[in-house]
Amino acid sequence: MRFEKFLKFPIRSHMEQFGFRVWYEVRFMGKTIDVACFKAPRTTVSVEAKVRKLDDAIYQASVYRLWSDYSYIAIPRHASVTEENYNLLREEGIGLLRILGGRTPSVAEEVKPRKSKVLVTSRRRELIEVLLLLKRKGGVHA
Repeated sequence: MRFEKFLKFPIRSHMEQFGFRVWYEVRFMGKTIDVACFKAPRTTVSVEAKVRKLDDAIYQASVYRLWSDYSYIAIPRHASVTEENYNLLREEGIGLLRILGGRTPSVAEEVKPRKSKVLVTSRRRELIEVLLLLKRKGGVHA
């Protein structure tokens, strides 16, 4: 399912502040990464954005750790997060971005991610190749 438009623009702005290039809805390894980010020489970030079904978002973000250095979930301000969810995010090393509303939406990093310990470097390399190919084709680069 396509993630809600109001989440992607603040995520893009947030990641660009840290020097990342950003792509939306990138198909990779049978999944669709809502927001894929790359910063040279080889740092990758994947973001799973959800309005509901936080457990599904955590599962998907945990899979993304196989090919991304860092993995996040992004949720709107009003989404509820249980203490169990916070504990699972910290345990898995997945970050949490909260999209704050208003005229100029902003992003708050509620949980800082840890560098993936299950990263498969060949998969990360493949993801980077996909992103750079999309850029050359004028694809979904933000």
